Amino acid sequence: MVFGETKKIWACGREIAIDSINDFIVDDESIIQKGQIKSVSSTSTGSMVGRTITGAIIGGGAAAVIGGLTAKKQTIYTQKNDKVIHNYMLVINVQDLQNPIVMIKIGNDKNKAMEINALMQVVMSMK
Repeated sequence: MVFGETKKIWACGREIAIDSINDFIVDDESIIQKGQIKSVSSTSTGSMVGRTITGAIIGGGAAAVIGGLTAKKQTIYTQKNDKVIHNYMLVINVQDLQNPIVMIKIGNDKNKAMEINALMQVVMSMK
């Protein structure tokens, strides 16, 4: 909350004189959430049939199974898009030796972060 007449703001349970604000920043501690990876394996049926028949001719039933198991296999990997998760925070640097920083969590709302940034620009112009 901003009180223009008294030139004070109320943030995080503290009353702060606007003149005691050195500077501020809207920080974005974003993280990247990796997209899920999915794998699909398939066996070439043409290759498997040919190898099974060849194995059966050369070595009988057991060789037919082994021939079929050696067929060409292919694994296809697909990944969903990565997702950026924003975590905005207003950091105010004040002239206070005991508590020089006031941090206000904004969350992932970009419009709210921009609105708070604009408000703080107006507050700083009141000095």
